[in-house]
Amino acid sequence: MNVPRHRRSDPRRKPAPGRRSAPEIHFCDNCQVSVPMVDLERGTARRTPRGRVFCSLCVRATPAERRARRRILETEFADAAPIAAPDAVPPPLPNRTPPRSDTAKLVERIEHLERAVADLRAALLRLERRPQE
Repeated sequence: MNVPRHRRSDPRRKPAPGRRSAPEIHFCDNCQVSVPMVDLERGTARRTPRGRVFCSLCVRATPAERRARRRILETEFADAAPIAAPDAVPPPLPNRTPPRSDTAKLVERIEHLERAVADLRAALLRLERRPQE
């Protein structure tokens, strides 16, 4: 979908006067914890020139402390997100619609059976009307 250049989202663009912008939700690029806008405004959390966001804890941490924090949070939240095991996914249902060539054959067979049933009913009625000997 082509969006006109003036309608595209630009983080540097400010909303028109009297118009409120939608709240932005930020997550720390290191530990994936949500970063409140208040922390970004105060400067305790930071946004890099490339647009990456770091929470207040990761801003003060050394690279080793950041790795340790990320590892701790990844293991803590590993069980929080339910992920279906590959064998728990049900197999796809078989295709119940026969191919078109088979459909024509089935229609022909059904018509044949309907004629046979009509013939049998007619024969049964004749037998019931015949006088008993």
